[in-house]
Amino acid sequence: MKNLPLVAIIGRPNVGKSTLFNRILGNRFSIVHESEGVTRDRIVDSAEWCGFHFDIVDTGGYIPKSHDDIDIAVREQSVLAMEQADVILFMMDIHVGITAFDQAIAQELRKLKKPVLTIINKVDSAKHKDGLGEFYKMAFDGLFPLSSASGEGTGDLLDAVVENIRKIPENSEDEDEIKIAILGAPNAGKSSLVNALLGQERHIVTEIPGTTRDAIDSKIKYDGQRFVLIDTAGLRKRTKIRESIEFYSWVRTHRAIEKADVAVVVVDVEDGFEKMDADIIRLVFDSHKAMVLVLNKWDLIEKETNTARDFSNNIVDRFRALTNYPHAYISAKNKKRVFKVLELSKNAYKAQTKKIPIKEINDFFQGLWTMNPPPTTRGKIQSLKYATQGNSDWPVFVLFVKYPKNIPEHYRRFLENKLREQYDFSGASVEIKFRSTQSKEAEK
Repeated sequence: MKNLPLVAIIGRPNVGKSTLFNRILGNRFSIVHESEGVTRDRIVDSAEWCGFHFDIVDTGGYIPKSHDDIDIAVREQSVLAMEQADVILFMMDIHVGITAFDQAIAQELRKLKKPVLTIINKVDSAKHKDGLGEFYKMAFDGLFPLSSASGEGTGDLLDAVVENIRKIPENSEDEDEIKIAILGAPNAGKSSLVNALLGQERHIVTEIPGTTRDAIDSKIKYDGQRFVLIDTAGLRKRTKIRESIEFYSWVRTHRAIEKADVAVVVVDVEDGFEKMDADIIRLVFDSHKAMVLVLNKWDLIEKETNTARDFSNNIVDRFRALTNYPHAYISAKNKKRVFKVLELSKNAYKAQTKKIPIKEINDFFQGLWTMNPPPTTRGKIQSLKYATQGNSDWPVFVLFVKYPKNIPEHYRRFLENKLREQYDFSGASVEIKFRSTQSKEAEK
């Protein structure tokens, strides 16, 4: 699998980095808001220009020498993005001119032996171009005046990006990546879990609720398997979404689930299993994703012999479907049992992508049907003609029967439970459908 080149957008707050990021991607992916410093975490997505594909990362505003906890964390993330990038886009604002912050950033960039394209943003008219002179002394590998809001000049910039990408040797991997979305209520410990897995403070973690506002992709290799960790903003009740920032974060969480192979739902055991946890899990169920339930902050719970079992039973009593999904008891803060999450995610992914030969699945359902047939309805006896596994991203099994509408729900659950027991579909989203033997689908 190819590792795409990485392009990083760097600059002080409010120069238009996120607007350019959105312009290049062609969608409203990064949060853009009038509040200074809204883009707090690195945002990564894939882009394409003239047939060349690359990953692009949007960083928070780089504020040198600030002692504010958030500013320090954002600055560290920007430095990390610069270190990982193949091409760096250094952005300044034509209306403000060169600031002390810009000069400090440029000083850091000069230490890196990487292509740096200097962008002068908000050049919206010919008169603005007259003020470009002072910026040439700040130019690295070319100066690019543009307007990220209107898109003028971005084509020339992207041509230069592609020119630099051409010079990067291709790198490929044979292994497939498993994409994991880290989900949960605010302050459940999602970013702490990602940091513990990565072994570095790549995500902002403070006591301020909702600090992690954007979804971030981070890569890790564990036990021979490559993973992509997608940390997301904490879901809040829709009725409490009062600002556009919260709305975008909610939408982005939905998108992260769709992008993922496995959803890891982090629950704060101090707060217990709450309605919001159940809402997030239903969202995962609706998307038919593999899932692992992570019970975090387990170090803070007083324990007896059966504490973990009793806690799991309490959750299952409230949400019966969770019987079919693995539970991991961890302490992200103390880095206890965190890699169990990756092990369970890998197993859940294998279950989610499992394919069973048609003859084998037919024999299984025919034998089960004969031994435990469904109840008759109004004297009508059900018969199973054949069964097959559908061509889907999750395990879907289609059973062709005489009267599909008469199959009761409890019998479908019975078949699913037996199927899970026989083939170990723990962590996978399993679906059983009934089709009429008289339907067009039965003729295929």
